[in-house]
Amino acid sequence: MSRVRGGTATSRAERGSAIAQRAQGPRSGNVRIRLPASLVGGGAGVAGRRSLRFCRRPAEVCASSGAPEGTLPPPADDPFHFGEDSEPNENESCGYVALVGLPNAGKSTISNRLLGQRYSIVTKKPNTTRKRVLGIRSEGDCQLILLDTPGVVTKRANLLDTSMMKAVTTAVEDADAMLMVVDASYEPYETMRLLRPPENHNHVPIAVVVNKIDLVEDAFVDEIKAWVKEEGFAAACVGTCGKTGEGVERVLKWCNAVVPKGPWMYPREIISDHPERFFVAEIVREKLILQYDEEVPYASHVHVLDFKERAKGKDYISVEIAVERESQKKILIGKKGSALKKLATSARLGIEEFLARPVYLEMHVKVHKDWRKSQDEIDSLGLSETA
Repeated sequence: MSRVRGGTATSRAERGSAIAQRAQGPRSGNVRIRLPASLVGGGAGVAGRRSLRFCRRPAEVCASSGAPEGTLPPPADDPFHFGEDSEPNENESCGYVALVGLPNAGKSTISNRLLGQRYSIVTKKPNTTRKRVLGIRSEGDCQLILLDTPGVVTKRANLLDTSMMKAVTTAVEDADAMLMVVDASYEPYETMRLLRPPENHNHVPIAVVVNKIDLVEDAFVDEIKAWVKEEGFAAACVGTCGKTGEGVERVLKWCNAVVPKGPWMYPREIISDHPERFFVAEIVREKLILQYDEEVPYASHVHVLDFKERAKGKDYISVEIAVERESQKKILIGKKGSALKKLATSARLGIEEFLARPVYLEMHVKVHKDWRKSQDEIDSLGLSETA
């Protein structure tokens, strides 16, 4: 199956490769399907650069391969090797689903719910997501490739905002379906008017996800659904509560029904194509956002400098927190380093829980003056949306 865009036919495999490259940013080498060495007793590759894999295969399959229960042996050299005995499945469907909305609408919470586990960081502060976060749900005959995007901002204060909006634009361009996530408690009609496609525009199927329905009356949700139906720009409108998961199953069924028929682009056990380093940096940034107030979280970015897996002892991880001012650096460090020590401890615990192995975390704070306004700094910190 292929899609024609800009006068050029693009195959599903080419689209997948391009999206993976944009999602991960500049990096060397091919994307390989590998499990952590701690699970399979070894394996090549640069530490922290493997894509995130969670295996859900039965114990008898693992036993036959000699791998520990719950894991699989490393696959063949082909980065997308599905096995020589794989039979084509005419019932398979596979598609990209972009989640789009204003900041703090609950996109990441809904995305995590759809995936069935947590892969996007979530805080109560807006603009927590800065890049597209790719998650993969494979169930039954359907594979959904979820694209969680930054919140849409109408006024761009710096180049970081521009890069974030490019991430949203490219996600929508790549999508086979779109979930327009709307906060029911904050100007839902204005939000939908802002995000809806132009009239007579040939767009992919859209479902409006009216989130946070626990904060409004049921009658108001019904009014929104009636308005969406009358306007006709969306194929469905579903009320959800990200906190409890209410309505998420209906959203999932809609996604499964509208994505195109075609072969899967990833093996079943993969839940994301981002490297471990990406998630390590995101965990540190989440803890930073939760711990600090005012401008510090927005002026900060976390970059993994080094990631070394060790056969004996703890893995070594070194991260740098970039800030824009010396004053922000002082706030991050705190009196006699107390604030930074607290951050390092909470981040280390989160990373260890995520990786399921002990780590030694080293944390540095460095001033990158006005980095959000410098394209070179944004590129060096891995925040640019590469083509």
